[in-house]
Amino acid sequence: MVQPMRIRLITTALLRATAIVLLATVGCERPSSGNDERDSPFLDHTALSPIHLNGEVLSSAPVIGLPSAVELSGAVIWIIDSASDPSLHAVKVDDGSLIVSLGRRGQGPGEFSRGAFSIGRLPSDSVWAFDIGLQRLTRFGANRRPDASPAVRRLTGSPTVQRVVRAGRNRFVGIASSDSARFALFSDSGVRERNVPGPLLGDSTIPIHERIRASNTFVRACGRPGSDGFVLAYGAAGRIEFYDAEARLDVVASVPFPSRADFGPGDGELVEYRRVRHWYSDCTSSDRMTFALFSGRHASAFPRGELSSGVWVHAFGQDGSLRVVYELDAPAIGIGVDPNGLALYSVSILDSRLRRYLLPEGVQTEIAR
Repeated sequence: MVQPMRIRLITTALLRATAIVLLATVGCERPSSGNDERDSPFLDHTALSPIHLNGEVLSSAPVIGLPSAVELSGAVIWIIDSASDPSLHAVKVDDGSLIVSLGRRGQGPGEFSRGAFSIGRLPSDSVWAFDIGLQRLTRFGANRRPDASPAVRRLTGSPTVQRVVRAGRNRFVGIASSDSARFALFSDSGVRERNVPGPLLGDSTIPIHERIRASNTFVRACGRPGSDGFVLAYGAAGRIEFYDAEARLDVVASVPFPSRADFGPGDGELVEYRRVRHWYSDCTSSDRMTFALFSGRHASAFPRGELSSGVWVHAFGQDGSLRVVYELDAPAIGIGVDPNGLALYSVSILDSRLRRYLLPEGVQTEIAR
């Protein structure tokens, strides 16, 4: 008789292999024109003097299947896992051992319609997890039993939102697929206070639905604990934006490889967004710094299943200035950081591992360009 642990290990391996094969067989996206660095598989970081980091593996399969996000809260690391049910794992920050798995499929309290979509840090080892299908936030604690009823915040009003980020002690900000209501401000109870317009990638000559698609499909958001705002890191462009708690654009970060989204002719004559290169895959913030996971991979050189993974982490100050660049020893799909900025944590869809990287102390000087 096959043991349950072995069944899960085999199932996870098959899911991972199937997902990567399916993504690879779809084919690569249309490459950009020109023969310069814009067509290279990676973007050269040599001039930025990156600091190489060696990671410690804290956890792997069968605890983790296909991770997509990681967040640190107190003494707990939270991981979203798209291959398992329940889809939210809490592991110990000291050794990576599993504490509890929460959030099974369903529509009841503590359940997700399609799995957790994003998570946000809270004190006391807890997180808010967003369910895009049910448009609600659920607060999970690592000491909660899987069958217990957690706190729920249903997000009211329209339009619906695709991502939610904690922006201050008493506010959530949702990102919507609308040009007139790019952001939605919610109270701590989930009541929509108002919608706020915001900038989109592309200019007025681009069809608005394609601008929304480029701006929202691959964007990642993270809170700014030191200033009660949030950060948007774009996968479709070399661009990072810092916002305040009212969803007003504060500053555009000084990224090392600034780039606009790639728009061009589609199958017909209409202009559409083309995923030529993937830029930023994730972001996370400590009390003083924002860390952005950079892919920079060109679609002509990588299958889609690997395009979003990256080894570079660009660290910015609260003013958006680039302070330091790190190079991880393994590709990651998501990163998290402890509030004091002493360690980074990464998860990988390629090997389903959670890694910890200790950050060198005193590295705060801005890179000269």
